[in-house]
Amino acid sequence: MAEDMTGQLISDRYELVRRIGAGGMGEVWQGWDRVLKRVVAMKRSTGTEARQLGDEACIGAGFQHNNIVSVYDLIDDGLGSPWIVMEHVPSCTLSELLRKHRTLPPDRAAHIGAQIAAALQEVHAREVVHGDITPNNVLVTENDAAKLTDFGVARSKWNAITLTGNHKVRGTPPYMAPEVRSAPAVPASDVYSLGVTLYAAVEGAVPSPEGDRKPLRNAGDLAPLLTAMLETEPDDRPDAANVRRMLRTIAGNYGRTSTFDPVPPKPARRHVSAATIAGLAVCALVILGFMSASHATSPAAQSPRAVLGEPRGADPCSLLDRAVLSRFGDTELDTAYGNFDRCDVLVQNGSMRVDLEVQFQNPPTSADPLTGGAQKIGAVGIVRGVRESEECRRTLVLADGNLVVVVGRLGRDSGPADLCAMADAATDQAVDRLNAGPVARRPQPFDDRSLAKLTSCDLLDARALARLPEVDAAHSQPGFGDWQCRWDSPSANTSVDLRFDRNQPLSANDGTPVQVGSRPGYLSPGEDGPNSCAIRVSYRTYGSPQGPPTAELLLLEVTGDKVRNQLCGTATDLATAVAAKLPG
Repeated sequence: MAEDMTGQLISDRYELVRRIGAGGMGEVWQGWDRVLKRVVAMKRSTGTEARQLGDEACIGAGFQHNNIVSVYDLIDDGLGSPWIVMEHVPSCTLSELLRKHRTLPPDRAAHIGAQIAAALQEVHAREVVHGDITPNNVLVTENDAAKLTDFGVARSKWNAITLTGNHKVRGTPPYMAPEVRSAPAVPASDVYSLGVTLYAAVEGAVPSPEGDRKPLRNAGDLAPLLTAMLETEPDDRPDAANVRRMLRTIAGNYGRTSTFDPVPPKPARRHVSAATIAGLAVCALVILGFMSASHATSPAAQSPRAVLGEPRGADPCSLLDRAVLSRFGDTELDTAYGNFDRCDVLVQNGSMRVDLEVQFQNPPTSADPLTGGAQKIGAVGIVRGVRESEECRRTLVLADGNLVVVVGRLGRDSGPADLCAMADAATDQAVDRLNAGPVARRPQPFDDRSLAKLTSCDLLDARALARLPEVDAAHSQPGFGDWQCRWDSPSANTSVDLRFDRNQPLSANDGTPVQVGSRPGYLSPGEDGPNSCAIRVSYRTYGSPQGPPTAELLLLEVTGDKVRNQLCGTATDLATAVAAKLPG
């Protein structure tokens, strides 16, 4: 029998009133906030998943949307157990509603579904996958306002798992998309799960997972949309924005008096910017705080502060040791590969080729959740991401807030490799050195002719950025060491990225040759998706300690909703403006 905690005061503020839900992952209580005098919902883990609950809080706190249950706080009960404090929604779950009515009319189901699709549009815009859209995670009020809850499986990283063969599958099996059984969930997986949820709402049962579904009897106008949402291939399904629009049309006038389901913002670009990645550490630090309170740390906890110091002088190569990686194959340290904020060890063993990279990143600037399990060793927080298809990532959170990102990445045409074992070996070495004191300084200063001496944000001014009037030219986002800069649009899916790079001299393999002022360049349309165009401009070439010549390059990328020719024309114009400001 569950412990009766009625009347207990948590964190000297929240009084537990009554338990309103329980499951394998924990229990939910109705609480009373004595400070703000309001009813709240409070969730805690009843097992050992304290870290997972912290992850869920950090994910949920990033959303302020009428169709997502708000997360107010993450607190400790004084015994090492975290509690999530959330908005209390007087409601029942869609599952409870279906137990009462068995099925819903298509327009009512569409009205509820449109609100959850709006929530998913916001979730996906933040580059998060909910991962567990089911009737149990949809709250419905008396006037049919709907809210999405429970981000415990979001990210498809830390949730309870179901085993199918040797693959770990996360979510609720009857509602999971087919691809999730063999690969991580993607936004289209949430669309599939919402389709199953609405199918169950109108038909009274979930569809067959084998795809041999019976004809829809009760779906009415919902039938074509449900068929599209339940397509086997993720790319064949509509996205959340289109699902929302079509469901609103099907719902017609049902529930038009509701104040819910506002028009969400346009989604963010597909890849995560350097500033966003840095910001991911905020939630990781919260989780690390709980973990350090409930787990004894090593004597290194008393070691000197792990800090980077002046950014341009910090030496990323000081955190790498070829010898640590030699058990995986032949190793080569490359001090001049990529931007100036990184250092690489190249590992080769037969057909296996891996680039093990250490990169510095700026302190956190946003509150998006960092994907991976969190721990703390000495003064360094560690967030371990789950391996993706071609890389494995570890993020180290330093005492000064800066980040050190360790990535093992497969080389082109590489054979199989244990990327996470390599990333962990490099991470352990880096953590030891960071706990020993501040990061070492670079052994030699940058050449006075190097791009490393320049400030990237100074190379594009408002006059040049006027070619993209939707971009906010007044608010640049500098990367670590000022070697990368980004400009975004506050209202449109448009951005400009400018960063410095070191690589082999440019060739026809880099795209279409173009002249950029007096400098050679190469144009690469669609490099980061169909709505993007990148251009590389050669700055200077010099002899490399590793043998072949090294080229310092400018990489400028424009992303937006324009046709590709327009994007590439804008990228060329902006690169020309940058080239005009370069010395020499």
